[in-house]
Amino acid sequence: MTIAHEQEYELYHYGESLCSQMVRVALCEKQIPYKSHHMFLELTGENVSREFKKINPTALVPVLVHNGEPHYDSWEIIKYLDAQAPEQSPGLWPKDAEKQRLAQASIADNSLDHRLGLGDNFGSSVAGWGRVCGQLRSRRFRGHRIG
Repeated sequence: MTIAHEQEYELYHYGESLCSQMVRVALCEKQIPYKSHHMFLELTGENVSREFKKINPTALVPVLVHNGEPHYDSWEIIKYLDAQAPEQSPGLWPKDAEKQRLAQASIADNSLDHRLGLGDNFGSSVAGWGRVCGQLRSRRFRGHRIG
């Protein structure tokens, strides 16, 4: 599926979404410029509109569109960005296979349950990762706009 786009990277995201925040931090860390499509989920319900469901049929954010190709799931996006710009900043995803396995297991234990419907997932998200992202933002990104 190809999505209409104006820039090489475009991010559909929501400011309060931890998953969106993680992707914005990754884009900043990798120094990748992107067009921001901020979704006002609570005000307009843009994520459940027909227009947005053409971009992501599950109506979830974030969605990274790279040269018209949509990428879903924040952790998959982070791994994708790491592969796209390996020379820009330290790696965001472990290179060691055992560390990758441990990271993936931790993510699986704490991620949204995709068997649940939209709106039933709140509370099953990666709460522990919020503290880590907050520490990253406060230590490494002072003075940089993230989002």
